[in-house]
Amino acid sequence: MKISKHFEQGIYVLLILATQEGQGAVKSQTLSEKLEVSDSSLKKILRKLVVADLITSNASKDGGFQLNRSIEDITLKDVIEAISNGDVIEYEISHLSRRIFFNDQHIKDSEMKVKQQLNYAIQAFNEKLNELPLVELLEDEYFKHKLVDWNDNDRTEQ
Repeated sequence: MKISKHFEQGIYVLLILATQEGQGAVKSQTLSEKLEVSDSSLKKILRKLVVADLITSNASKDGGFQLNRSIEDITLKDVIEAISNGDVIEYEISHLSRRIFFNDQHIKDSEMKVKQQLNYAIQAFNEKLNELPLVELLEDEYFKHKLVDWNDNDRTEQ
């Protein structure tokens, strides 16, 4: 299992959109500049977030990307599922046990035990990710009172 760097980028895209003044749209170029990542790479992430219904896209002159759900309702699990297309942990039994064991029932039982443990681990992993809404990654005062216009090129860092 390896979690892609796109997971972290997706989180911060959502946090930027959550703090956008007036909940207005932010262009992909602005997002890529703020995060200092490739615009073409970020567009792939944005597309996944759109498909997962976490954000919306508007291609008009004043368009861009906006949250589709409240930041209070988006968890780390939502982001990782969007970015990884739901397949964070992949495992396929190759039946190597058949090369060293000859008892078919033992082979089936052993493979089932491995699958079962992985399923428990995946369930625990998802439950832990689901416990953290993204709003908890924002400073309370910043989120409530210091919304910014990320599209303002003259904006100075605070």
